[in-house]
Amino acid sequence: MRSGLSLAAACAVLCLAAGCQTQKSRASCQQDVERIKATTLASSAHLDAANIELQAANAALEACKDLTQTCAADVWLARTLALRAEHEAVEGAFRRAVEVYQPDACVPYVQAYSLNPLPPQTYSAYYSRLSETGMQIDQLIAALAHFAG
Repeated sequence: MRSGLSLAAACAVLCLAAGCQTQKSRASCQQDVERIKATTLASSAHLDAANIELQAANAALEACKDLTQTCAADVWLARTLALRAEHEAVEGAFRRAVEVYQPDACVPYVQAYSLNPLPPQTYSAYYSRLSETGMQIDQLIAALAHFAG
């Protein structure tokens, strides 16, 4: 028996090393899909709010560039740094949700139409939007830091 257990453990290690996918339970797949959907909704809401905040911060930056207007760079820098922290949390949650879901391990449920995951194009679109927004936030932080106290 002991050699059988060792052989099974060795096979499991080889399978993991080779990148083998095992089939997940339907409940586990469903949980992964629901997590992705929830983080996608949260990402969408965050991106909408971030867009509004970035527009306002850009307007404040333009005011700082115009010497005849009041410059509130310190305030907007703090707000933009807080936005950066929130953005990193949302982006991290989205990435983790996508990484945890293993489509290959859930194929039987998807093929049987008992599981309805988002299409991979949706993930890629959100990765792109999150990345672009992160770059905009970083650029704005750098520009505001130039005018801050």
